[in-house]
Amino acid sequence: MKFLVSILIVAASHRVVAIPVDSIEGMQKTPLAPRGGVLMVQLVTELNGDDWPSKLVVTFDDGNTREGVVGWIEKNPNISSWTTNPFTVRPITQEDNTLLIHPKDITTGPVLLVELPEEGNGKITFGGTTLSPQWINLPSALPNLSITINQLPFFFKSQEMNYLNGTLLSIGDGRLLLQNNPK
Repeated sequence: MKFLVSILIVAASHRVVAIPVDSIEGMQKTPLAPRGGVLMVQLVTELNGDDWPSKLVVTFDDGNTREGVVGWIEKNPNISSWTTNPFTVRPITQEDNTLLIHPKDITTGPVLLVELPEEGNGKITFGGTTLSPQWINLPSALPNLSITINQLPFFFKSQEMNYLNGTLLSIGDGRLLLQNNPK
């Protein structure tokens, strides 16, 4: 009989209850907010569980509102090389459950994604939290990081323990070529 009561208590504590919007907080209180970019803030609540809202209304200091999307960060199941991102962000589903996240896992879980205004300033409010973001301007263009014709000295040690001197060349299509230099 005690066993049956224990099972009923556990089952009742895992019932599906929608997370109340006013209980949702932003984990970072002073995130970077790129004007005209996208803000991503991890979400937390004291009422962990499933059935998170898929959208949150975000209010800016000037009174304007935008609808933010609630996403879910999880480990990427398709890691194929060392350059593959170990995490992926996808829209949240009703089955995503914060109770199933390991307490030491600081990456997995719900996030808010919202497009920011071009002239954004001041505080941002959503759910039960107010953020004081650090507003920054996006650069007008990204820097050119191409090393197309530049030659860099390159030294490495071979398996035979001989030092070889070479020049690392970028071919322009993303490939690198090692050209041996005569001694």
